[in-house]
Amino acid sequence: MLYIYLAMLESPEDKEKMSELYHIYRDYLLNVAKEILHNEADAEDVVHQAFLRVANNFAKIGVVSSHQTRNYLVIIVKGFARNLCTKRGRVVEVPLENLDGTEETLVVDDSILQLIEFEPVRQAVEKLPAAYREALYMMHYSTSTSY
Repeated sequence: MLYIYLAMLESPEDKEKMSELYHIYRDYLLNVAKEILHNEADAEDVVHQAFLRVANNFAKIGVVSSHQTRNYLVIIVKGFARNLCTKRGRVVEVPLENLDGTEETLVVDDSILQLIEFEPVRQAVEKLPAAYREALYMMHYSTSTSY
């Protein structure tokens, strides 16, 4: 895949920098994506999309071996991974050990997870003073409808 990203760049210096970037961060970014997606193929797709984005915005890359560059790449990968989860409807698989030693998988639908995560937030918002609660609602609805 590296040759695709290199073909998107013009100068030999940028190509060398992209090659270094790819070799340093590819495996790390793949692990970040796998933690979110739990799927090797999807993780590889997300990392590929991230490197395409980087190649298109290569001027934003400074020093290759820096925390800032690593964080920038991680943010891109996490964003693509979360978007993929949202697009496909997130499913979390939890392995369970049976008494006889065999493994089964429990599949939890995203709607159940949202209900579990939503309740404590709803309770916390209800405890806010009315003015803060209304401001929070207005902020949420003004940002969620602007898409």
